[in-house]
Amino acid sequence: MRGTLFALALLLGSLTAYAGGGDDFASRYMKLYAKGTSLTCTTVSPTMMSRIMNVAAADNEPHVREVLARLKSLRIVDLKKPDEGDSLYMKAVDLLRQNRNRYQAYGKAGSTAHRNFWFRRKGETVVEIIMIDRPGGEGMNIVDLTGNMDDTFIKELLRL
Repeated sequence: MRGTLFALALLLGSLTAYAGGGDDFASRYMKLYAKGTSLTCTTVSPTMMSRIMNVAAADNEPHVREVLARLKSLRIVDLKKPDEGDSLYMKAVDLLRQNRNRYQAYGKAGSTAHRNFWFRRKGETVVEIIMIDRPGGEGMNIVDLTGNMDDTFIKELLRL
């Protein structure tokens, strides 16, 4: 029993360290552009991800549980002042474009719908998905998912 608890604690610790390691797009973006703006970043902890998975299992939604099981971290960058949206949106897209070796656009980047999906791969595995959204053409949200994903996962995620 102690061994199981220790292994679980190590797993959660490593996931938390990974989520807070500063290696994902959201944390890098926040370091570069958050100062002096109304940007905030919320990280969903591995514990909360586990609780969400339990709810999905209790509600008998294996589809949702399968999607969540492949995620390691979730960060949400939100803008409190919509008037900062144009500038900060362009900075996010520019940062992604400047790092073309790391991030590739998924679908139609720069569409008139103000919604962009980007991803980062390690071999055949998708390790990060970034969605930049401009609801109603103002404000901005960034959702950054890290995990062990593939193209099928992306299609399933877009179905949710």
